Amino acid sequence: MSLPLALSSLAAPRTYQLTTTSLVRLNEAEEQNTYRTIVRQTLLARKPNNTYQILLEVLDFQTEKATLFNELAADLNQVSNSLVVQTDVYGRLVRIENKADMLQVWQRLKPDVVKKYQQYYPPAFFEAFEQNMRAEGVFEKSLRHKGLHGVLLAGIYGYGYVPEAAVPGTRVLEQFFNNIDLPLQTSTRAVAGPEPGQLTLHLTGTLH
Repeated sequence: MSLPLALSSLAAPRTYQLTTTSLVRLNEAEEQNTYRTIVRQTLLARKPNNTYQILLEVLDFQTEKATLFNELAADLNQVSNSLVVQTDVYGRLVRIENKADMLQVWQRLKPDVVKKYQQYYPPAFFEAFEQNMRAEGVFEKSLRHKGLHGVLLAGIYGYGYVPEAAVPGTRVLEQFFNNIDLPLQTSTRAVAGPEPGQLTLHLTGTLH
């Protein structure tokens, strides 16, 4: 029995609550934190070339432990709290379509953000952040396969899933650490739920 998923099934807006845990280990030091995000996903259009236009709106974001880095990330992430993106037929992020809106938000936030963190980050840091928004395809690399965008734009659509039969694939987490990419060999397995058409997807990745 094949169980296909199609992005066109997301005709009505859907709201998700995502919980992610990060663990960073450096030598003997270890830092762990939990992030909770509420986001609304709306399918805006299906285009003739089998790509999709989707609106992603972050409605709430909370961290378990408050740190300077998390506070900075929350301030900078305001520019991407409302994104209009283009995906391929599988639901993978291709490009951001409302860069002008992002830059407008950043110009409004920039003076206060730069002043707030001037003791910790030089102006060049924030200039580089702005340039990444302006450069074609660069900001997309920081979102693709990561965080909430990696979950909601994971490229799981368009396949005919057969329960218990894995669908192999590959992913590259671009700029995983500075300019270092992390290539992964993935395996997606579908398990039929108790209701008709209900699926649970298990995605695992190993170094490729």
